[in-house]
Amino acid sequence: MIPSFTFISTPEMASKLGLEIIWADCNKENYTIDTDHLAEILSLNKSVKAIVGVDIFGHTCDWDTIKDIAGNIPVVQDAAQSFGGRYKGKINGTYNDLTCFSFYPAKNMWCFGDGGAVVAKQNYIDKISMSRDHGRTDKYVHEFLGWNERLDSVQANVLNHMITKIDAHNKDRRRIASIYDKELNISTMVKTADWCENVYNQYTVQVRNRSSLQTKLKDVGIQTGVMWPLGCHAQPVYDSGDRLENTEHVTESILSLPCWPLMTDDEIGYVIEKFNSIV
Repeated sequence: MIPSFTFISTPEMASKLGLEIIWADCNKENYTIDTDHLAEILSLNKSVKAIVGVDIFGHTCDWDTIKDIAGNIPVVQDAAQSFGGRYKGKINGTYNDLTCFSFYPAKNMWCFGDGGAVVAKQNYIDKISMSRDHGRTDKYVHEFLGWNERLDSVQANVLNHMITKIDAHNKDRRRIASIYDKELNISTMVKTADWCENVYNQYTVQVRNRSSLQTKLKDVGIQTGVMWPLGCHAQPVYDSGDRLENTEHVTESILSLPCWPLMTDDEIGYVIEKFNSIV
């Protein structure tokens, strides 16, 4: 079971492993998995083998509720956009069966190429460590077919440097988001749950006439982003035919505004001024 509102890489690996995907809807408050829909899926389908939740734009899923619903079903946390954040005071990567991170340059914890890491129970770590290195137990002994997916030393050293800055950068992102929350003339920004320490990998709002608004903002020098214009269930590669009302609403209206830790107060004020004059 995988939420549709995520980047294609989340379901991609499941499909490459030959797994059947059951799509879950998102909620409209913070775009993470709709736990009511999850409960409905599991009540109707007793063959679910794993549940993947995605921390969207820096906001964590409601993991305790997910695990209560899941029971004995393993839970995987896609924390690609929530590095350094916390759920109920627990740092992301410390409280689920398996947590996956990404270090793509657009993430809040990044290196110059790409890379990832997992945190898990030891048996999962052992299997994944072998999988990323051709399934080997010795230099020329291979128990199963794996991949050549090892992080190179240059990128690892970049990450060793960046991890010393991540808390300060996340704090700066939260400061920018708090200013946006107060001063943007719109009510559809993310409502951060009290159990989440949001790291605002993106600052997102829902808007009408998105294309026109994007063009007008671009004309005054403000770059915006749309993550994502389609749910994965509606991507041509899947085209499942599922009806996911919240996902379809969000993908038609979502817009990400500039929110990076080195923004100046003048830049923040400029975004607010121009956005409020256009929206």
